[in-house]
Amino acid sequence: MQNSQQVRPRRWPAIAAVALLLTVSACGGSDTPTASGATPSNAAATGDGVAQADQKLKDLYAGVTFKSPPTDVVGHQTGKSIWVIDLSLAAAEGALVAQAAQEAGASLGWKVTVFDGQFTPSRYLDGVRQAIAAKADGIFLYAIDCAGIKSALQQARTAGIKVAAAESSDCPSDKLFDGEVTYTQGAFETWAASAGAAEADWIISKTRGKAQVINLFENDTNSTRAIQRGFIDEMKTCPGCTVVDTVTFTGADIGPALQQKVAQAIVRNPQADVVMAPYDGVMTAGVAAAVRASGRADKLLVVAGGGTSAALDLVRGKKGETAGYCTSLPWEGYAGVDILNRLFQGKPVASSGIGMQVFDVDNNLPPTGGWEPAIDFRAVYKQSWQSK
Repeated sequence: MQNSQQVRPRRWPAIAAVALLLTVSACGGSDTPTASGATPSNAAATGDGVAQADQKLKDLYAGVTFKSPPTDVVGHQTGKSIWVIDLSLAAAEGALVAQAAQEAGASLGWKVTVFDGQFTPSRYLDGVRQAIAAKADGIFLYAIDCAGIKSALQQARTAGIKVAAAESSDCPSDKLFDGEVTYTQGAFETWAASAGAAEADWIISKTRGKAQVINLFENDTNSTRAIQRGFIDEMKTCPGCTVVDTVTFTGADIGPALQQKVAQAIVRNPQADVVMAPYDGVMTAGVAAAVRASGRADKLLVVAGGGTSAALDLVRGKKGETAGYCTSLPWEGYAGVDILNRLFQGKPVASSGIGMQVFDVDNNLPPTGGWEPAIDFRAVYKQSWQSK
């Protein structure tokens, strides 16, 4: 294995915020959801929503939507060279996916080059072009949309290079991804919407349908817009719940600016008892600090998601995060390699089996480290890749 950039631990908490769900060239718009209440006057609520949320939360705790990776024996071709073009290795999430893809590729005897995008669109383009120049057989994109690198992807297709992607949006008309990591809920944006819904179910259940929510809405990415959509739609089932304030922000705000916005929202809304964040990264980038500084950390329920080690430390230490949805980022790395392996052999791409689970201090919280799924996905993939 070779690395154009060394995989390294997360160094900058503010940068880590955007890794899990950032799609940097996503479609624009700032359609902020209803801030005065989660149930607009034209929305039909069903009961108080609590019983429904209780049942959904029970299933989310159990992780019933996680399924096995594909078990069919597809074997593999040796001597392949692939490039992992990663949004940023400075982010815990980006490093985890890249490391897992390296590990998976190494198990197949492939040469794996990891390219660090460093949150810089021009570098994403450069990474793809370097992969083309190096005559790579395949490219795996993590959290990088087609729209911003379309010209380079067109060149990769002309060169016969297979492209797989995770947490990325394809170009709608050209479809330049040859395969995408999909989940038991469907494509990534559908999974992201289910993450927002899971946060809402936890909130509705824990407040018994009386939540007063400060809602954090990142409006500059497809994926975070999907999380928000899923959250608001699910909150509509709870007529006794209210979104008392919506803090709208972009990736450029993450860090001190967002921390200040959240601190001000907490002061503005003394009646609030819940803070909803789209993903764990924003918590470690200052939102948890704002909660602690408010003096109300013991009174606010704070839900986010992702299951990274840094965020789970906040939950374990009661330092500004209470609960969240969780997924396996290393599993996504293995799934990306599986897609390329199947594409090289002209075989159909299979769903990853990744689903949705919820953690809090009483459920699915490991004593140390990040969240891990119950399924040994590594063993399943490696068995599938064995020669027939």
